[in-house]
Amino acid sequence: MDDCIGQLDECGICNGPGAIYDCGCSDIPAGDCDCDGNQLDALGICGGDCATDIDEDGICDSDEIPGCTNSEACNYNENATDDDGSCETEDALNICGGDCSADIDGDEICDDQDDCVGEYDACGICNGPGAIYSCGCYNQPVSDCDCNGNQLDALGVCGGNCEFDVDNDGVCDSEEVFGCTDDTAANYDESATEEDGSCSFEGCTDSEASNFNPSATSDDGTCEYICIGQAGCTYPSALNYDENANCEDGTCTFFDGPPNDTCPFDTDGNGIIGSADLIVLLSLFETTCE
Repeated sequence: MDDCIGQLDECGICNGPGAIYDCGCSDIPAGDCDCDGNQLDALGICGGDCATDIDEDGICDSDEIPGCTNSEACNYNENATDDDGSCETEDALNICGGDCSADIDGDEICDDQDDCVGEYDACGICNGPGAIYSCGCYNQPVSDCDCNGNQLDALGVCGGNCEFDVDNDGVCDSEEVFGCTDDTAANYDESATEEDGSCSFEGCTDSEASNFNPSATSDDGTCEYICIGQAGCTYPSALNYDENANCEDGTCTFFDGPPNDTCPFDTDGNGIIGSADLIVLLSLFETTCE
């Protein structure tokens, strides 16, 4: 007796779906974070070894480094991961943890011990002239374009963020849009700021035409041709064939009647037997008479 009418899949199930679950033939067991029986540690790492992270700062408690974590503090510890309340600030005399609250005139003497007679001006100077300079208490530095320390960018914008404008077209290189900038071109792109040589022009591309356009990249069927030389009848079989003509003007006439009875070889009927009569005869050579 066949225990399975069909086929056993790779998980041993008759006509089963195969290893379609998270762990192949089964789902990840509840409480595990992978198919190897691992669990998440305190940092949320599958199979990790961190037991606790009480402050939930993403650093295992066993790896914490106590210290001052305030970057504005004068005793800031860049390696500290856990603030221990030891942060200090500089006082008015730039002493870390000092107790001087003010040194308005910047003479490195705390105001409560300063013997300046008079008043401090707006710039903190005892009996000073006040904010009389271009930037208040100081003149604007030559290299700056304002009193905030900004410089001109590549477009001449004070404090702007354009680094380069190599072609000096007033468009920052990082914002250039490449395309066809010629508004006479078939593929003119009004949004393009930088010509990339992709312009295409329609026109007559036949160099022998009178209106040949050397700039045209695709022919638009407008070519015109003007005769250069002498116009006339260019068909040798015509009665008025002009051997000097190099441009057909549609004036050709051809013999369409019987020869003169009195002059049977005068095939063109001009009263003279000449080379023109021979040309007419040859043009009719081997034609079928009706």
